[in-house]
Amino acid sequence: MPIWLWFILAPVGLVLALAVWGYVRASSTRRLWAQALVTAEGLGGPGRWQRMQARWESGQPGARLGVLLALTNEPDEKALPLLEAAFDEHAVDLRAAACAALGELGTEQAGEILLRRGLPDGNSLARAAAMDALGRMRYEPATGPLAELLEQAASAGVWTAYRRALSGIRAAEALGRIGTKEANEALRAAEGRGPAGVRQAVTVALGLRKLEDEVEAGKGTVETYEKLAATCLVKRDYERARQWLERALNEDPDSGALHHLMGLIQQRTGNAEAAVESYERAIELGSLTDPFPYFGLARIHEEHGYRQRAIEEYRKYIELAPDGEQADAAKARLALLLDQQQEDQSG
Repeated sequence: MPIWLWFILAPVGLVLALAVWGYVRASSTRRLWAQALVTAEGLGGPGRWQRMQARWESGQPGARLGVLLALTNEPDEKALPLLEAAFDEHAVDLRAAACAALGELGTEQAGEILLRRGLPDGNSLARAAAMDALGRMRYEPATGPLAELLEQAASAGVWTAYRRALSGIRAAEALGRIGTKEANEALRAAEGRGPAGVRQAVTVALGLRKLEDEVEAGKGTVETYEKLAATCLVKRDYERARQWLERALNEDPDSGALHHLMGLIQQRTGNAEAAVESYERAIELGSLTDPFPYFGLARIHEEHGYRQRAIEEYRKYIELAPDGEQADAAKARLALLLDQQQEDQSG
C-alpha cells in the first residue's frame, strides 16, 4: 500500500474507532441506568436493608447503582461502609452516586468520607458530585480543600483553564452554601479571576451571601427572600429555596409571583398535589408577569392522565404567551394530545 494512502486511511480509521467507542459507551451507560432504576424501585418497605445487601453483593454494576440511588432517596447510616466501598468501583456513575447518597445522609462520618475519597477522585464528574454534596451539607471542614480547588481554577493558565473550570464552579457553589467567614474570604479572593464560568459562579455565591447577611442583620424583606429563593432554585437547592419562599409568603401571602415560584419548586420535587394548589392560587391572585403556572398545571395533568384538563391549560398558556419561553413545548404537547384524542374518538 502506498504511504500516501496511510495518511488518508489512518485519520478515517481513528474517527471511526472513536465513533464506535462513543456508541458502545453510551449504550453501556443506558443499560447501566436502566438496570439501576429497576433495582432501586424494588428496594423499599420491610426487609429493605437485607435486599440492598443482596443486590450489592451480586457485584453487578447496575444493581449496585440501584442500591446507591435507593440510599439517596432514603438515607441509612448503616450503609456507610457500603458507600465508602463504592469509591473502589471503576464506573464513575457509581462513585458520583455514592457522593450524592453521602450528601443526603449528611452526618459527620459522611462528610469525612467525601473529603477523603470523593474530593480527591481522579474523575472531574465524581469530584463535582462530592463538592455538591459537601456544599449541601454545609460541611465546614471542607472549606480549606474547596478554597484550594477554587484558587487553582481561578489562577489556571490557558491550557488548564477548561480542565479545571468544572471543579472551580462546583467549589464556588459549595463555598457559597457553606457560608462561613473563611468560605467568603476564599470567594472574594477568586472574584473576577479565572474562566467565565468560574467568575460567574463566584459572583452568584457572593451575591447569595450578601443577601443572607442582610437577613442576619434583620434587614430582610420580601424581595430579599424572593431573590434568595430564586437563586437557590437556579442552583437546584430546592429545600433552601422552599424555606426562603415560606418566609416571603408569611409576609406577603397574596403574591401571585411567590405562589408561582412555590409551585415550581413543588413540581420539581415531585409534590404534584401541592404544586397544583400553588399554581391555581397564583392564577387566582392574578398580576402574573409570567403565565408559566398554566404550563405547569398542563404538565402535571398530562403526567397524571387528565388529558382534557392538560389540553385546556396548554391552550391558555399559548393564548397568553404565544412567543413565551415554553410556547414551542406547549404547542408540541398540545398537538400530541389532540392527535391522541382524535385517535381515541376514531377508534
